[in-house]
Amino acid sequence: MIVRIFFFRSDLEIEEPDIEGPFSWSAGRTYLSTIAKSNIDNGVVNHFTGYGGDELFTAMPAQLWSNYQKYGLKSLPLLRRFAKKNRVNFFQLLSEARNRATFFSDLFESWKTRTERSIVDLSWGNSIEIPSWVHNEALRSVEEMVHLLCDQEIQPLSDDRARHQALASLSYEAELLCQISNRFGHDVVEWQSPFLDCEVVLASLKLDVGARTKIGRSKSLLKDSLKEIVPPTVFERRNKGDYSMEMYKAIEVNREDLRSYFDDCYLADLSIVDADRLRQEVMSGVNGTSELHSIQSTLEVERWLRRTDSTSLEI
Repeated sequence: MIVRIFFFRSDLEIEEPDIEGPFSWSAGRTYLSTIAKSNIDNGVVNHFTGYGGDELFTAMPAQLWSNYQKYGLKSLPLLRRFAKKNRVNFFQLLSEARNRATFFSDLFESWKTRTERSIVDLSWGNSIEIPSWVHNEALRSVEEMVHLLCDQEIQPLSDDRARHQALASLSYEAELLCQISNRFGHDVVEWQSPFLDCEVVLASLKLDVGARTKIGRSKSLLKDSLKEIVPPTVFERRNKGDYSMEMYKAIEVNREDLRSYFDDCYLADLSIVDADRLRQEVMSGVNGTSELHSIQSTLEVERWLRRTDSTSLEI
């Protein structure tokens, strides 16, 4: 809690460089700063992380779609087990698995609806949720870009939906790792992840889709390949736990401070957010993880703008 409670304080001092734009994992800044100091104090020059492991060794949201597209009716028992385990309608799930919508048509549909999708969702993963405080002018700009991309029939990273989702997420993880290394390595420590190595990525994504769709087993592919190498206790952890509760508490503690921080709002000056609506949402409390992440992102971009000469930015 002590690590994350400072994230929503308006007087939080940020010293890392700004040349790459807003930091992608802003909520982890204090935690990363603590690790960075420990690395330097202990003479560490390489810091290894597990970024990319989930994308390579767990089922992507569209994994069942990929399984059905490859195995057809043979995948029905798997779909039934998933439907039963997650208490969803089997026929809705089957309809999703049979869906052949293109990437760009799914993007356009997501923009039109702009709602959180249900658990019965095996789409490309283009779900779009817009915070209530986004300015109408910003919405129009985004809409123009969506229409342009759809008119150009933008293509996915792979024809396979699960593989596309993995590659999209891996590209984000690679960018994040680069940001962390540049911001917290202090030209001394290089942050790395073996799961983001190009050869590891290519080898993993070539494996059969069925290797990732074992209901009830998390990262079964990784566990089976390493069971003779690493101690069994490594695989005994059920899950990572829920870290969002600390962020909810942090924003509650700093609510008034955060509201006053947006009294002079650069994002409002650029017609990206409606400052009055943003302050209202902050004071009314956070309703769900999506809104929590949206406030985090908004705050991080606002901080970045204040640390940068906004007149030189092309936005």
